[in-house]
Amino acid sequence: DVVGAHNWELEIVEGRTGGARFEIRNCMMATEPDRTRTLGESHEIEANADVGGIKTTGTAVEDEATGVWTVRGAGDDLFREANEFHFAYATVEGPVRIEARVPEIEPVNPFSKAGVMVRDGLGDDASHAYVGRTVDRGPEVSWRSEQGAHSVTQQLRARTERATWVRLDREGDRVTCSISEHGEDWSVVDQRHVALGDPVAIGLVVCSVVPRALCTATFDSVSIRSLSSTAD
Repeated sequence: DVVGAHNWELEIVEGRTGGARFEIRNCMMATEPDRTRTLGESHEIEANADVGGIKTTGTAVEDEATGVWTVRGAGDDLFREANEFHFAYATVEGPVRIEARVPEIEPVNPFSKAGVMVRDGLGDDASHAYVGRTVDRGPEVSWRSEQGAHSVTQQLRARTERATWVRLDREGDRVTCSISEHGEDWSVVDQRHVALGDPVAIGLVVCSVVPRALCTATFDSVSIRSLSSTAD
């Protein structure tokens, strides 16, 4: 019951010394939440594209006066075999952080989503990690640990809807997802290993969860910075 309620995965296998072993996977956890990271070079979003079998073309436009991005994306979902969304991204090598506030998401569907993502290329089967907001299901994380695997998604419905800031740190194969109400005090909600080569595509994502309908979301305070880290 606990595993089902949290959308984890459960497998019962033979124990090493006999009996049974219960293996629970895809649990959200933070194994090293307190790491000191130093920000370096800034990177600009340089391109945008539809990922997956998109039926309605999306767009991404920055207001150069305010720095606000308006991204419109369709797509079936970011879950299991589905990997469909509009992506405004930079191509970056090495450790990197993306951070943004997502003040508005058009309520096309309760699961319509907008957030930040790092992925190993633009193929719809690429490994990735994502953290963002949904219209009314709270903050959300999604990951595909290796190319071609199913995407796993978790919503944090118990968390406040005021958590409009999202952050993702990529350090080698380690990805850390964080959320914040004001962009100052951050809560690490998930850390895991995702197979990522260099360079990676990192940027802003919008998915309507209605294949032929576009969803509009805005992003401000967008920052993509190289980083270095040391364990506290």
